[in-house]
Amino acid sequence: IASLVGLTILASIYAVNTLNSANATELHNRGNTLYNLTRFEEALAVYDRAINLRPDYAEVWQEKAKTLYELKKYQESQSAYDKAIELKPEYLEAWTGRGYALDKLQQSQGAIASFEQALKIQPDYPAAWQGRGDALLNSQRYEEAIGAYEKAVKFQPNLYQAWYNQGQAYQNLKQYEQAVQSYQKTVEIKSDNPEAWYNLGNVFLELNKNQEALEAYEKAVRFQPNFYQGWYSKGIALLRMRRHEESVAAYEQAVKLKPDYYQAWYNLGWSYHELRRYEQAIECYSKALDLNPKESQAWYNRGNAQYNLKRYEDAIASYNEAVYVKPDHWEAWYSRGNALVAVKRYQDAIASYDKAIRYKPDYGAAMEAKKRAESQLGTSQPQLKQQ
Repeated sequence: IASLVGLTILASIYAVNTLNSANATELHNRGNTLYNLTRFEEALAVYDRAINLRPDYAEVWQEKAKTLYELKKYQESQSAYDKAIELKPEYLEAWTGRGYALDKLQQSQGAIASFEQALKIQPDYPAAWQGRGDALLNSQRYEEAIGAYEKAVKFQPNLYQAWYNQGQAYQNLKQYEQAVQSYQKTVEIKSDNPEAWYNLGNVFLELNKNQEALEAYEKAVRFQPNFYQGWYSKGIALLRMRRHEESVAAYEQAVKLKPDYYQAWYNLGWSYHELRRYEQAIECYSKALDLNPKESQAWYNRGNAQYNLKRYEDAIASYNEAVYVKPDHWEAWYSRGNALVAVKRYQDAIASYDKAIRYKPDYGAAMEAKKRAESQLGTSQPQLKQQ
């Protein structure tokens, strides 16, 4: 009888375990469906139910870790990967995912070690090579990162993210021709990648290939119309090509998307300045200065625009701010002198020219202007005595 009872208990335990295993498998599959639908919170809850039924289910721990990673819960993700590896030490995907989680936690050395463990299990695993490259890139070990990305794309040539990140590594090394090749390969595989088009434009600018840069930026903003950096950089390419009307349109789009973008307001002002639309230039420089009052060049250019409109007192006030922010701004001292001459304050103008010459001893234009101011001061003084 005892043996029969024992067999009955064992059968019951086996039946419960079999049922739990079947239910856990069903929950695992349901969780995967939710994950693929990007319903990550729901997927996580389902994976937890599966683990409650079957705590030794390594694949569910792995899927839970992936889901936590997508939810940006990187510490919890790492812990779940650790559990999956504890249950299944040769778990390739878990070692790889653990590396990505550690990299997000800025634990680059741990991430590299995790990717290397994955590569011991499968030396031709592209995701691990890419992850190793990412960790090296984040550690500013650019040459090694490039080598890792080369392995990744060798084993999976259409891995566009590896091509893109390789481009970033080359760009950081100022190896712009190689960066162009990597970014071009990226957009060949994934033509609607705005960041790749944007960075391709940036390296073309570094190579002074302005037309190519412009075409790349146009692609970037076509695929991501609210990409304010893309509009700004498009403006730079157009400005370099002296296509000022078009650069105005690009910068206006940039500040529409990001109203606190100081540099875009400044460049918009300069584009108007080049078109001799000085009122609009002044408005844009003023916007830039509201955002960054410590920028001497914006004060200086605003002064120049005011001077061109013969608003000399306003120009003097702007130049005063420019030299307050940057006392050795010799161009501002010189232009300040010119504005002071325009309002017949010759003595002050001479002092201003002296400052310009102090900071730029070979400043011929300031020396000539000083001589003229001294001459004008000399001719004006007798008239004052006569009066």
